Amino acid sequence: MCNTNRLTFFLTGLGIGSVAGLLLAPMSGNRMRNRLGEMANQVNDGLREQAENLGRVAGKTKSTADKAVEKSRDAVHGVGRTMEEKGRQLQEV
Repeated sequence: MCNTNRLTFFLTGLGIGSVAGLLLAPMSGNRMRNRLGEMANQVNDGLREQAENLGRVAGKTKSTADKAVEKSRDAVHGVGRTMEEKGRQLQEV
């Protein structure tokens, strides 16, 4: 399982467990709303971090793919030039 999925599951479990704990714990409505707001901010921060990580991974993947495409293009052009040269040599014979 990749680290992104683990973190997502962890954050989801953390959020569910925290909300359940708050709803079952005796405290005033104002205090509970404050704690729920804090937890929502923590989840938001975690999701933002996940999105940033995903963006970095996507950028690296795109860069790797671009390099592979460029190498493939160069190889195909090289093969094409070689074939043209060999074709000319055959015509001369």
